[in-house]
Amino acid sequence: MMEQLKFLNDVEAFLKSEISPNVNAFDTDCDAIAILLQKFKAAGFFKAYIPKAYGGLELNREQTVAFQEMVGRWAGAFGCL
Repeated sequence: MMEQLKFLNDVEAFLKSEISPNVNAFDTDCDAIAILLQKFKAAGFFKAYIPKAYGGLELNREQTVAFQEMVGRWAGAFGCL
């Protein structure tokens, strides 16, 4: 459980530092979106959906919803992640 909470805190810190200052660029610059997704991947945030047996976090339903809501709140275009 602590690992998942740390993960969510790390995601929020990333969103604040990477999305907030660049949010307007995402509407006009496709490269900005690609760069953000690469950073998101490099930070390991896609592991939320991967089972523990394969190195993921295997978030439960509540944690997954919290993750998706957080991403969607900071950048609606990324809320589908």
